[in-house]
Amino acid sequence: MPLKSRPMKSIGKSVYELKEQDLNGWYRLIYTVQIKNKIFVLHAFKKQSAKTAKQDLELAKNRLSKID
Repeated sequence: MPLKSRPMKSIGKSVYELKEQDLNGWYRLIYTVQIKNKIFVLHAFKKQSAKTAKQDLELAKNRLSKID
């Protein structure tokens, strides 16, 4: 598990968020690893505030639901 990773239970089981920050903003990658032994990137984005927008969370949930 990467050091700056945390579970994203609000999106789904076995979904995690990688996070990093620099002077220009926050960077996030939401992914899942427990589907057929593959890693699926659900959403990657840059943001200017610490809070993740609802639309970003919903997009990741929607993409997760389309993985068979």
